[in-house]
This record gives sequence, structure tokens and C-alpha cells, in this order.
Amino acid sequence: MFSSFPKKIFLFFLIAIFAFVFSSARKEGDKNKNIYSEMNRLEEQAVNLEKEKQNLSNLIAFFDTPSYKEREAKEQLGLQNPGEKVIVITRKEEQNIEAPQKIEDAPKSNFRKWIKFIFGGQK
Repeated sequence: MFSSFPKKIFLFFLIAIFAFVFSSARKEGDKNKNIYSEMNRLEEQAVNLEKEKQNLSNLIAFFDTPSYKEREAKEQLGLQNPGEKVIVITRKEEQNIEAPQKIEDAPKSNFRKWIKFIFGGQK
């Protein structure tokens, strides 16, 4: 009886150690998975930010061009080049003519509504 008792204790400790190692490895695997997914998300975000940065750089370069500055000066400030004639075309405001609205009669009493409902009359 005593000879099998140390084997059982040894087996119990062996199973406990195996379970501990397995659960620790699983937790580490989950952490690694989370870390890699976060890294991928951040890399994707960095790529998107680089694209946005490039777009903004292109806009800044466009805004620095003389043609853009000239166009904006003409539109915003009403400036013109020497010898250039400006013609302004405006639209006439459309008159808002409202269709005549039907004048409603005074509200009908509940009794009149029931009479009209039952008999289908025009009362």
C-alpha cells in the first residue's frame, strides 16, 4: 500500500505540472495573438496615415501653384489681369408664387363626422 502511494503522489504532481504548463502556454499564445493583431492594426493605420500625409502634401503643393493663387485672387478678391475684361452673369431670383391654398371650413363636430361616416353625406 505504501509503495503505490508515492507513485500516485508523483503522478498527481506530474499531471498538475503538465496542466500548469499547458495553461501558461495557452495564455501566452493568446497574448501573442492579441499583440500580432494589434501590430497589424497599427501597421494598417500607419499606411493610412502615410496616404493621408501624401494627399495633404499634394494639396499643399497645389495651393502653392501660381495658377491656383491667381484663380483664388480672381474669385475671392475680384482681381483681374491687365487688359482682361470680366463679365458677371447673375441669375434672376425666381418669384415664389404659391398656389392658392384651399381654405378649410371650420372644424366639424364629432357628431357631424359620424353622420358623414354613416350616411356618406356631405354634411
